[in-house]
Amino acid sequence: MVLQAALRGNGVGLIDRDHVRDELKTGRLLQPFDISVPYGAFFLVARRFDALSEAAQAFAAWVEKNYPGAGRGN
Repeated sequence: MVLQAALRGNGVGLIDRDHVRDELKTGRLLQPFDISVPYGAFFLVARRFDALSEAAQAFAAWVEKNYPGAGRGN
């Protein structure tokens, strides 16, 4: 879904380079920064974590507890 959204011009996406190699090669997608996210990395994104539903807060807490190094950025 992230790839399709980026291809449609709906924003940027963090996508494994191997999954978008052809799109980068043909120019359908651009890599604006020379950074890479390790394979298997994930991100929980919310405008305000304190405004999440009770279920979403429970899920975020579960991720933080069960995945070493997980934490909320600012």
